[in-house]
Amino acid sequence: MFPLLRSIILLFLLSLNVETQSLGESGDGNFFDLCREHRCSTIGRGGPSIRFPFRLNTQPDICGLEGFVVSCLNNKTLLHLPFSGDFYVQEISYLDRIFSIKVHDTNCPIQSVLSFNSSGSPFYSSDTHSFSRAFTIVNCTKRIEWGESVEIISPVDCLSYENNFVYLSNAYASMNKLPSHCRTFRTGQILAHAYDELQQVIERLFKRQEIVLGWNQSEGCYECENSGNFCGFNSTSNATICSTPKPKIGHILL
Repeated sequence: MFPLLRSIILLFLLSLNVETQSLGESGDGNFFDLCREHRCSTIGRGGPSIRFPFRLNTQPDICGLEGFVVSCLNNKTLLHLPFSGDFYVQEISYLDRIFSIKVHDTNCPIQSVLSFNSSGSPFYSSDTHSFSRAFTIVNCTKRIEWGESVEIISPVDCLSYENNFVYLSNAYASMNKLPSHCRTFRTGQILAHAYDELQQVIERLFKRQEIVLGWNQSEGCYECENSGNFCGFNSTSNATICSTPKPKIGHILL
């Protein structure tokens, strides 16, 4: 009786040890079993894919990098930024290391770009990244007629008022070609989806009320994602790993 009991207890303790190792060490196979890709909805495309370096707040810490935690709310993907608040994530490109979020000020999206603060997070909204586009805000005392200046990309009606009309221009355009009643006000930068030009980025901003954020690449992930597989992390070797083939997907409906 006692030898049998001891064997049962020993087997139970061994199973606990194996489970603890799989959670703590995250070997290659264990990681992709434990940290499956998820989406917050099964409707349509199901929202953006959530996987390394992102993780759901219900998944273990090892499933994602610090600051990449998202949650599901009303079938949407929610990201919290320390100095800017909560945002709905619209799309994520793991190959390009960029994602889009819905801005708060949908009536005047450019205001969200000018006031956006990504400090305290691993993300950036502008830098020397090849996807970054520079723009200039132009103030004019009179309206610019269509075709009067090829330097102008778009009017900004939400910032305009009587005798002060606001426009956006490419920052690299010649300001000498602006009408005499216009002056540059300030410059800014905004990330683009892949190789979109500034005009396409601005159109997306005003039509879809979205801005793009980026993150720095984890070593080895680009090659993995470019081959059509998923990047992960092995906490034992402290290095990225690559799935072959793609892991299964799960859904979280909250």
